[in-house]
Amino acid sequence: MLQGDSVRNLDSENYISQQTRAEPILYREDQGIITAQPRPPQSTNAQPLSISTLQVGETTIGSPVVPFIHRSGVDMLRAQPSIHIQQTFELTDNLSSVSSENRYTVRAGTGEALFYASETSSKNNRLIWGSSRPFSMHLTDKTNQESLTLHRSMGVGPFCCTCVGQSLQVWTPPGNLLGYVEEGYSFTTCDFVVLSSYKEIMYHICGPKSYTGYLPKESSFRMLSPDYLTQVGTISRSWNSDVSMYTLNVYFADQDLDVKKKALFLGAAFLIEYMYFQGGCCSCCYK
Repeated sequence: MLQGDSVRNLDSENYISQQTRAEPILYREDQGIITAQPRPPQSTNAQPLSISTLQVGETTIGSPVVPFIHRSGVDMLRAQPSIHIQQTFELTDNLSSVSSENRYTVRAGTGEALFYASETSSKNNRLIWGSSRPFSMHLTDKTNQESLTLHRSMGVGPFCCTCVGQSLQVWTPPGNLLGYVEEGYSFTTCDFVVLSSYKEIMYHICGPKSYTGYLPKESSFRMLSPDYLTQVGTISRSWNSDVSMYTLNVYFADQDLDVKKKALFLGAAFLIEYMYFQGGCCSCCYK
């Protein structure tokens, strides 16, 4: 009797377990009886899981981006369509007959300050030679690191007011020579030539005609290719009503021009500023 009861109990347990494993029955009024849970169709081609990753130089959708890197040094000139040089006037210039060392701010077209330029020269050279004095111009960026150094040699001959071909060297730290800017040998036009560090002609700079060595306060120079056929930019001096002063402007036809070439044109602009817009060749004719 006990053995039969145990067999019935075992059968009932199997029956209950089989019922619990059965698929639930779902009732829908529009389609009748559904005996299985709806499942999405099985695809034969397995798709990889999409994992959101971010790598340097790429976005999540695979398009290239430029990572943010703080620019410094001569790289501040990258992608700049124009640069503008503004002189900072010292109070001592109005109180003394001897010019002080000049200070400038080099700005982008948007007004952002790219470099701060400061002249280094001796008092005797400023007193005797005026704007033809030799000097070194140090350009520092916002991080107070020197980005460019311009060296100008003596720009007069053995006698006062006897001008010879003037030149300027453009350097980047820690002592890399980018090239030269030299005055052209012409008595009627204000021409310059831009040379590489190997003395190869890179560009010509052609200015207006001048028989006296002086130019109007607003003048323009064309930057040309070595064959004089293509104009690559312009150096102009014009009145800026926003700051109520004259500024020296350098415009590039190609804003993606190599930053080293832009640095050479910047050096040429400083040489033009001293030669034609800073005064005479000695203290007796200095403005």
